[in-house]
Amino acid sequence: MELATELFDLAADAPEPDSPVWTDIAVNLDAGGVQHGSKGAMYLGTVGHPDKGDVDTLWWFDGTSKWFKTGLRTDPTGVPAPVTAIVCDPAFPEEVYVGTTVGVWKGLRTQIGNAVPAWTWVRRLNGLPEAAVEDLQIFSDGTLRLLRAAIAARGVWELRLDTADLADLTYLRAHDDDLRMRPDAVATQRDRKTPRSWHGSPDVRPRTKSVSAPAPASLPWTRHLSFSDNEELRRFQAALAARIRPTGDRRVRATGEWDLYFNEVLRNLGAPLMPPPAAPNTVCIDTNFWNAQMLDPAHANAEPWISGNPTEADLLELTAPLTEGDLARAASWLPPRASKVDVLVHHRGLDARDGADVRVTLLKWIDPKKKNAAKWDASTTWATDPVPWTAAVNEVLNAGATSKTFAAGWSFVGTTNATRRQTLAGQTLDPTRSGIATFDLNLTGLKHNTVVVLVAVMRAGGAGDNINLTADSLRNLAMKRAEVGVRSVRIVI
Repeated sequence: MELATELFDLAADAPEPDSPVWTDIAVNLDAGGVQHGSKGAMYLGTVGHPDKGDVDTLWWFDGTSKWFKTGLRTDPTGVPAPVTAIVCDPAFPEEVYVGTTVGVWKGLRTQIGNAVPAWTWVRRLNGLPEAAVEDLQIFSDGTLRLLRAAIAARGVWELRLDTADLADLTYLRAHDDDLRMRPDAVATQRDRKTPRSWHGSPDVRPRTKSVSAPAPASLPWTRHLSFSDNEELRRFQAALAARIRPTGDRRVRATGEWDLYFNEVLRNLGAPLMPPPAAPNTVCIDTNFWNAQMLDPAHANAEPWISGNPTEADLLELTAPLTEGDLARAASWLPPRASKVDVLVHHRGLDARDGADVRVTLLKWIDPKKKNAAKWDASTTWATDPVPWTAAVNEVLNAGATSKTFAAGWSFVGTTNATRRQTLAGQTLDPTRSGIATFDLNLTGLKHNTVVVLVAVMRAGGAGDNINLTADSLRNLAMKRAEVGVRSVRIVI
């Protein structure tokens, strides 16, 4: 701000006297990061003037001695709203993106020689909301270029700058930082050095199936005593929530956490108190209280969410946390028992996608070798040959059935054509809502440290949008194909 004040003192036609509030400043460098003018060009955003409609909201300093109105407030293609954020595109110095209280505008500066510069303005609302913009930033990595806009109370939104017409896309992510905007998903972590895992997709989410569970030997539990397993508490909370739901009481949530709120809900629901020498009025879960919730299958087998398909928020909040993990090790672990796998399918585009047009299948790989079998902490020992199932998967997703077989440890998770493929009928996919397909996965009998690799494959569209996977390594499919997501699992007893 001190620099801006000095520039105002040196420049004619400065906006300072007419605009009482400045909102943002952005340096405007020439190509290659070269300073423009002897002092450096810059944009200044203001709120304009409440009583003077001709006072502009965006000004440009030429880097030498003059300030110019950009016409953002008065041009018919501009906007009279106050400016809230500014960013200059380093790859295109003549372009500027301006956030206002009603969205984003793009300005193009034209100037021949020493002539007075002029700006043309266009709204950039295709993909960005008409809402107050808190901040703007341009992200560039290789050929990918994004405008990122922080929108008040609505999160961060992105607009592609490297392509004029972005096709709608339905996809699975390769890893946490992948939005399938590149031909290949980024292969390194954010430090640009550490290799990225290709088998930790956040959209392939295995979890233990909800089933009746005997009272743990570690009971009684209290909030101040460590209990053996957050998943056991989550399972109890889900059963308790199912039991009290008919009364309209929805205070219990299966988070796996025992906080003060859950403690007082237990007290209100008549949970027992610990006997002395425990502190007075210490609420606990004992064997009798556990059995009261868990012996009835209608409650014990209930999912953590209220009913029907979970939402993405349900999976993030009410199931065990999943991490990407590192390249060498299995990304998840499960006990050898009945499990579920939730597959999240995302969609971006101006038009929503009907879930009836989305089909999902799930495969698994378990090393058939008895000796020198795959190791959970050495991903190079897993299936490394081109996968043998692409033709069969194409037929299942396109036509609904296949007669093709394959071996080498691979199999469909479903055992019949009817269970090998699911649609997302009844769901709607758009940038704010993902679709979910849930598969049963039986891991019973698997030995400790067995590696299970799960592969979800998705097809979206009508009759003319057939998927056509070709044989490739599992890593390449995971990183290059938006239809494929992979997650590795270690069996732990």
